[in-house]
Amino acid sequence: MNELKQNILQNLAKDDGFFIRLNERNSLEIKRKILDYGLERTRKEIQSKLKNKSFYQGAYNGRYRLTDFKKICEKFGYDCFELIDSINYRESLKKDGHSSIDLKLPKTEYEFTEFSYLLGLIWGDGGKSGKEIRITNEDKQIIEETKSIAERVFGMKATERKYENKATRIDLRGGLTFLKILEKAFDLP
Repeated sequence: MNELKQNILQNLAKDDGFFIRLNERNSLEIKRKILDYGLERTRKEIQSKLKNKSFYQGAYNGRYRLTDFKKICEKFGYDCFELIDSINYRESLKKDGHSSIDLKLPKTEYEFTEFSYLLGLIWGDGGKSGKEIRITNEDKQIIEETKSIAERVFGMKATERKYENKATRIDLRGGLTFLKILEKAFDLP
C-alpha cells in the first residue's frame, strides 16, 4: 500500500500544478519545523521555485506545491501522503488563475479498493470530455455506487444526467484536479 501511495505522489509531483492543503494540526507542526530549521534555508535546500515571501505564505496557510511538500517531508522524516488533507490543480502558475476544486486522496486500503472499482468504470464505460470525467451506464446500482464512491473517497459530487433516447451519464465533478490525477498517476489518455 505504501509503495502505491509513493508512486502516486511521485508521478503527481512531476507536475508543478498540484497544490496540497494540510489540516490545521499538521499545518502548524510543519510550519514550526520549517521556521525552526530556517525558512530560507529550507526553501533553498528543497530547491523551491518560489520566492521567500510566497514560500512563507504557503507555509503560514498550510498550502504547498506538492513538489515542495514532498521534499519537505523527505527532509524532516514525515509520511507525505498521510499528512495531505486535500489536493488541487492550478493550470497556470505565471498569472492569477483559477484553481480547480480541492479533492481528498484515498488513504485506506478500502478507499483504494473503491477507487480501483471507479477506475475500472472510467476505463470501461467512461472517459474524459474537456476537463471532466464521465461514465455512461444504465445500471442503477452502478450509478449509485459511482456517486457514493466519488463522495466518500474524493469528496466530490457526481451528477447523474438522464437523456431521452440516450444512456444515463454520470459526471464526476472533480474538475481539472481529478482529470490531472488520472492523467499523471494512471496514464489516462
